[in-house]
Amino acid sequence: MKKLLILLPLLFIGFYGCENVDFGDTNVDDDAVTQADAQALMAGAMNRFFTLGGREYVARPTLYVQYQSQNVYTDESRYNEAPSTWTGYYVQTLSNLKKVVDINSQDEVPISVTVYGAPTNQIGVAELMSVLIWKRVTDSFGPVPYEGALGEENLTPAYTGQETIYRDLIARAKTARDMLDANLPGPTGDVVYGGDVTKWQKFANSFIMSLSMQLTKKFPGASGFAATEFSAALNHSAGPIEEVADEFWYQHQNVSGATNPYSNFRGADYSLSAPFVDALSGESGNTGTIGYSNTTYDERLVLFSSDTSLAGRPYGYESTSGTYAAISSAIKAPDAPFPYMTAAYTYLNRAEAAELGWTSEVPADMFQEGVNKSFETLDAHFVGDGSLEAEATNYVTNRVIDYGTEGALQVIREEKWVALFPNGHDAWSEWRRTGIPTLTPAAEPLNNGNIPRRYLYPADEAGVNTEAYNAGVNMLTPGQDSNTSRFWWDID
Repeated sequence: MKKLLILLPLLFIGFYGCENVDFGDTNVDDDAVTQADAQALMAGAMNRFFTLGGREYVARPTLYVQYQSQNVYTDESRYNEAPSTWTGYYVQTLSNLKKVVDINSQDEVPISVTVYGAPTNQIGVAELMSVLIWKRVTDSFGPVPYEGALGEENLTPAYTGQETIYRDLIARAKTARDMLDANLPGPTGDVVYGGDVTKWQKFANSFIMSLSMQLTKKFPGASGFAATEFSAALNHSAGPIEEVADEFWYQHQNVSGATNPYSNFRGADYSLSAPFVDALSGESGNTGTIGYSNTTYDERLVLFSSDTSLAGRPYGYESTSGTYAAISSAIKAPDAPFPYMTAAYTYLNRAEAAELGWTSEVPADMFQEGVNKSFETLDAHFVGDGSLEAEATNYVTNRVIDYGTEGALQVIREEKWVALFPNGHDAWSEWRRTGIPTLTPAAEPLNNGNIPRRYLYPADEAGVNTEAYNAGVNMLTPGQDSNTSRFWWDID
């Protein structure tokens, strides 16, 4: 009886506790974020991409194109075959930028979003930044998760073929460029151009031109897809990048989250390579370290090298003794700027396009302008007193002679290799497309002795996303997840 008397009140309490009760905002955190911050998402994505560090994200391509040699841990410069990573590109970078596009594409965009810039301008800049990153991803791996890859529900996205990706990137870049409106507020999360969408339009045209130029193996003709897209971008009303003031540079800061990743590499681990130093010293023909036509001392080496009295380190050996030049403190300082699209590269692309018959521009004029702009922009960003720019005249004069005697395309492409320094990723893409400069593979390789054409897919893809991974591998030539397999634009 006592047990029953105790049980009845408990049952009563239990039944009462099951009743739905509205407690209002008792459990609502007043400080919680309820709306995605478009400004923070855009700035965060940009800063994350520009500061990704480590061997795969920064160092490895500089080794493949022989800007640098490794001193101690020489596995990458000797072409080891190991899985790479792409997490830094997808997570909090591409995903952030997609979120910016999504929240600005609502039927009614709230003022909490438009306060950071006109929705069309936020979308346009986010899309152009995405295209830049996607090119890096597919140029590194080949076929990759692309269509549907950023969906939160899809954990095993399919791999998209590279031709589809490239065609879509060009289309997306054009659409983004044309939705930008200088009469409306630019995005406040833009850490590159500070919301200046006119400069983003110029970047878009230069970038479309570089995307098109990457396809010369697949569409070499003057009436083909690549030439048509190149010419359309060149002749677009906004124009391409032609002046240093319009170039796409990221200014690193010596603070957490914005530091130059080159500054984190130990000086004892990397040196400038002998082929790079010899080429810029005008000594390549005497040493045989590289097939390169220049015989004139290139004053850009003074900026690039830590000590021009030192030679570059022999490339691709397990161990060599000696003291060698390294990348200068100016280039690898924590707050050093870094180029992603310059007038020099744009003009050199125009020179090559004209030489291929894609445009009616005068190739030699574009070539001279490109080399001059390389000196000018380096002076503006690192020297500042005009002294380096003044050194261009003699060098350009002699390179124009080489242009006539050694072959226009060879000299144009050699100068791209220098103008892109230290941007290893774009230089690697150019080298795979053209084979210029002529690089001697590592002397003591860990693979079959061929300079890598791609990265291996991340280690967990074969086990977690097996079907898509196998389909991606089958799109390579040969169909193996190897660093010497080739993908679509790299196949003649």
